[in-house]
Amino acid sequence: MGALHSDLDTAVAEALSAAIDQSTEFKRRLRKLIENATTSNLGDDDVREVIELATIDDGLEE
Repeated sequence: MGALHSDLDTAVAEALSAAIDQSTEFKRRLRKLIENATTSNLGDDDVREVIELATIDDGLEE
């Protein structure tokens, strides 16, 4: 992300480092999705693909 979004970049990095149950691919794609959203370069397929990569703890589905 550009310098304009340094606070957002820091927040994303902190959130993703805490997401220890998520794959590296999910984290990479989510970071790119957020970057694209800030530049209005985002499609529904991008969002859907990242959601499909998410790992959901079975305990949270109840």
